[in-house]
Amino acid sequence: MTAESALSVTSPDYSVLVVDHFHRPRNAGEFPPGPGIRRTQAGNRQAGAEVSLSVRIAGDTVAEVRFQAFGCPHFLAATSLATERLAGMPVEALGRWTAGELGRELGVPVEKRGRLLILEDAVRAAAQ
Repeated sequence: MTAESALSVTSPDYSVLVVDHFHRPRNAGEFPPGPGIRRTQAGNRQAGAEVSLSVRIAGDTVAEVRFQAFGCPHFLAATSLATERLAGMPVEALGRWTAGELGRELGVPVEKRGRLLILEDAVRAAAQ
């Protein structure tokens, strides 16, 4: 069974938003090293979830975020959605960012919400 066939829009385990971001992730990749680029990493593959963020800063604002991630469909969708939502935020706000709202919006089951803390760690590290 392929990942694509396992994740149908009618799957009771995944919302339409999860399926959309899983099949069409936004902002995947990374920026080359350079001025205004911050890179962070959190989690590890052995534990089941890992994310690397590449954040382009313009002045005091997050201009753009790209990601590379490994994990379940909920984690990948949350990371993709986060990259869209983080763009335009003040850099200092990254230090207080939480993934709780994303988890609720995506319908992440309670037993998987701990993985969203890995995403929080990577985002918060970009504030420094």
